[in-house]
Amino acid sequence: MRFPTTAFALALALTAATATAQCPYYNDGSTSAGLSRFTGGEDARLVYVDCLPSIGAVKAKFGTPSGSSALDGLPLTIAVYDDPTDDRDPSDAVLVARASVPGGVTGGNTGRWQTFDLNALLGAPVPTTGGMWVAVGVTYPASTSPGPGSIEFGNNIAPGTQWLATDNGAGIDYANIQFNSLVDIQTGPGFPPGSWVIQVESGADYRAFGSGCAGSNGTPTLAGGMILPVVGQVALFQATNLPDPSSGDLLAIGAELLEPTVDLGALITGRANGCVLQIQPLVTVSLNTSNGAALYGVPLPSNPSVVGVSLLGQVVSSDALANRSGLTVSNGLRAVIGY
Repeated sequence: MRFPTTAFALALALTAATATAQCPYYNDGSTSAGLSRFTGGEDARLVYVDCLPSIGAVKAKFGTPSGSSALDGLPLTIAVYDDPTDDRDPSDAVLVARASVPGGVTGGNTGRWQTFDLNALLGAPVPTTGGMWVAVGVTYPASTSPGPGSIEFGNNIAPGTQWLATDNGAGIDYANIQFNSLVDIQTGPGFPPGSWVIQVESGADYRAFGSGCAGSNGTPTLAGGMILPVVGQVALFQATNLPDPSSGDLLAIGAELLEPTVDLGALITGRANGCVLQIQPLVTVSLNTSNGAALYGVPLPSNPSVVGVSLLGQVVSSDALANRSGLTVSNGLRAVIGY
């Protein structure tokens, strides 16, 4: 298996990255269904977030290329709420932050993610205090037909994780979201009006995922470094329990999970051994390993457009003593770029 190793490919890994879904997996942006808003008015889509240290970037899609209405420029509002009882019911939600987005909706009917930087809109990311709600509201004119919806429900089936707030004729009351018409999308009467979807990412953060497989020096482990992955700094990937002495360790860096994953034992010997490659590599870097440990830093640009982007990493090691395939892998690590 060969991966690119040039500096160009490393830059590609960052510029091609998109903010992948947060934990748990709320949404991947696939098209499911949507309704038009023929009577006009304001809708706010809410998603429940309970696993992030802060909320730094919000991504949304507005309509698909098949939509028949012009959506760009429609008034757009982003709001963040605390759920004081962490019960996934916004009827007691407390407004924490709100911003009207200059210029309104962008990327309407393109099917492309639009990123909204809360640091730029509010002056800082929003700290979380347990369960939180993130709302994205759009005001539609009468006879709006956004087209088939970019709304994905299959990975977010738990009641209470997605809600729709609809105005009562005078626009959404964001200060008192409970005074609007509220519908739990999973248990309510159907899909919400409009055709858009939301992803939320934290400020700078490292998150491990998946698992490695046992090698001759324990199970290789990949973790984040002491420096958080903030714009203009570096994302640090710190590996331990690598073979000692090392006969070759590679850090694979990518932007997307590998679907389906690849069991290296099955690939090389025809017999699965649980050493699973979990990311789609855009670049691989040879690690300088000493005493079973290695550290590698990926320089991050100062451009705020990368806030919310995730870089994924996983180590693949040559380890003849570990198994018949002679390879082991670490867990995966997600570095979420923030401030």
